[in-house]
Amino acid sequence: MRPAGNRVVERRGFGQRMGSAIGGIVVGLLLFVAAFPVIFWNESRAVRTFESLQEGQGLVITVDSSTVDPANEGALVHVTGSVVVPGDLNDPVFSVTASDALRLRRTVEMYQWRESSRTETRTTVGGGEERVTTYSYERVWSRNLIDSSRFHNSFDHVNPGAMPFEELMANQPSAQLGAFSLNSRQVQAFSNFERLHVGAAELTASGIEGLMAHDGLFYRGENPSSPQIGDARIRFEIVPARDASIVAAQVGDGFAPFVTSNRNQLEFIRPGVATANEIFEDAIATNRLLTWGLRFAAYLMLIIGLSLVLKPLAVASDILPFLGRIVRGGLGLVSFAVVTPLFLLAVAIAWVAARPVLGVSLLILVAVAGVGGTVLLRKRAARQV
Repeated sequence: MRPAGNRVVERRGFGQRMGSAIGGIVVGLLLFVAAFPVIFWNESRAVRTFESLQEGQGLVITVDSSTVDPANEGALVHVTGSVVVPGDLNDPVFSVTASDALRLRRTVEMYQWRESSRTETRTTVGGGEERVTTYSYERVWSRNLIDSSRFHNSFDHVNPGAMPFEELMANQPSAQLGAFSLNSRQVQAFSNFERLHVGAAELTASGIEGLMAHDGLFYRGENPSSPQIGDARIRFEIVPARDASIVAAQVGDGFAPFVTSNRNQLEFIRPGVATANEIFEDAIATNRLLTWGLRFAAYLMLIIGLSLVLKPLAVASDILPFLGRIVRGGLGLVSFAVVTPLFLLAVAIAWVAARPVLGVSLLILVAVAGVGGTVLLRKRAARQV
């Protein structure tokens, strides 16, 4: 490895690269195999969640928030109304008070150096590799302490060793939604934070020296318009106590998760006024988005895993760089041709029990994809002969 200012040039021989590639086979196999439990779990979860949401959508009843009807005990209810809190929330360090708020959050940002890097790789004749890594530095506001001792250039870019203040989250222990009670867990389900502006009065009350009030927050430093490394800004946010909508099981004068026939739990808490149908449609859309996200993740696990297994072939072909590029392209095609039908097959098997029509349709699609992939590979092989 040869450092050159903010650049590092690393050269690896063919033997080192091959050893690393062979070692990666185990990781690739583990990743490849692990993808299938993820697929089966995700499809099973998606079906159960969809069924429970459909069940809940058919059972939910909308009730008036002004009274608690004992006849609805244990039923899945939809309630909307104004949230009322028992008192103010306070930040004991900065003497900031929030009225009519469910939650109060103090966040602390410090101006720091952040390192980023860009690596360019090229193969050399004989199967070696040259990697050039270029490091760059920028100053950013960050809520997390950035450890500059780990920087490539840690002498010219030094961050403070600790944050100047800790962050804080204060929550109401309970609240009222009309005649219904919300417990602390349900209060913390609200995350619609809004900025709470503070000024000279709050700064004076805090009695903390070295701060100034600026743009609705507290600032530690010489000049907010020209921040220096180590400057800090402290901002405050609240979740206001306003209208809210809840879908959950009615238990006494409060709420609890509703258990569906397939043992899933339903409890939706959101700010603002929303109908029961809107809440369930949003939940169905969220479930669909999560399902596709996990499918994509599992597919990537298969692709990456197989690529690691086949990597020694790519490294071996890099003895002649132009040959390596050809082989890598072919291996990419092979990975796609192998992984796609396997992925569809796994999804189809997972769906056969719950959705026979869709599962069988996917099995047919797998067969078509398999035949198409075989034909494509044969045509490519014929062209290379």
